[in-house]
Amino acid sequence: MQPCGATGPTVHRGVRELVQATIRKLQILDDTGYSGHISLVLGLLEQPRFLKLYRAGGFNPASVAKIGRKFRLAINGMVTRAGETR
Repeated sequence: MQPCGATGPTVHRGVRELVQATIRKLQILDDTGYSGHISLVLGLLEQPRFLKLYRAGGFNPASVAKIGRKFRLAINGMVTRAGETR
């Protein structure tokens, strides 16, 4: 094991691939939801208009496009519809 230095921690390739596969599966389960920092997603859910759309199963990526780009939120439906099979 190596201590973290200026380059950050060393992560085994298999672990990274497992994490990416798990994220994809979660995105498929909630394809009208969003992935990213939990505080940002919770912040979206505190907005009544967004919460209503989400609860209804609605999908409106344009409504969060600006914040999504700024904070690197992934819109699950766009990720899964871009080639992921259910």
